[in-house]
Amino acid sequence: MKKILIRAAAIITLLLLFLYAFLEFRQFRSYNIPIHANAGMIIKLNADAFIRTMIWDNGFNFTSRINRTGKKEKGKPIKTGLQIPANIFLHSVSSKNAGTFFCTLKIKNADAFKFYLETNYQIQLEQTENYFSGKKDNLTILFNKNYAAIAYSKINENVNDVLEDLLSGNNLLPINDLLIKKLKKKRNHITFVTKDALATFDFEGRKLFLNAVIRNSTELLVPETRKKRVFSSDACGSFYFNAKPSSSLFKPSYHFRKFSFESDSILKYWNGYADMELLGSVTQQ
Repeated sequence: MKKILIRAAAIITLLLLFLYAFLEFRQFRSYNIPIHANAGMIIKLNADAFIRTMIWDNGFNFTSRINRTGKKEKGKPIKTGLQIPANIFLHSVSSKNAGTFFCTLKIKNADAFKFYLETNYQIQLEQTENYFSGKKDNLTILFNKNYAAIAYSKINENVNDVLEDLLSGNNLLPINDLLIKKLKKKRNHITFVTKDALATFDFEGRKLFLNAVIRNSTELLVPETRKKRVFSSDACGSFYFNAKPSSSLFKPSYHFRKFSFESDSILKYWNGYADMELLGSVTQQ
């Protein structure tokens, strides 16, 4: 009996070590995805962290538990042709509008991805010598047999030059860049990083944890003595902001229906602290 327990413990240990090594390899490999050299802000979505949280909260059969309130139609699984990595990276580019974001994903099956776009999104694709291209509304997609480069832009601007760089391997961010090094140190659910700022988001049950560090900022003044009100343990949501933003971050005036107000008239009364607390319960039907 003792030998059986020792063997079982050894097998479980080996399986855990194999799982750990596999997840670490996925993390390492995910950073090989092309990111443009002129990236201003990078957002990392840790897919493995989201999956671990869903398993922890709902068990290994989390997909059926999440969909238990609705009717799930049985059918063949959707084949996107994409390979979902441990981390998905969205990034802006300094030469483009600040609201334009780019993403590169590894392709597992180019034909399946082409069929998925045409069938599910009715995107008309054009073929060139090096890649397929398509555009619908705010979305522009270029892809070849290796990668899909995607851009989302709220304004009408040319994004093909950046997408072509991502596919061809030109003007890419080196793996030893400072922004990449910052991202590698974080295993949070969501990480935002720029040259002077870093923010992380984590989900735990119904709670959202935010941590942000901003350096060398002339637009956001953080007081040396920080304060925070003690929130009620029964609160279903709480938020506090302990900083004084510069007026340059806001428009001179804002208009909403019949109402309008000047930014300066509000900022002059701002003493650097605000908080919000929601008490009671919320029922969703």
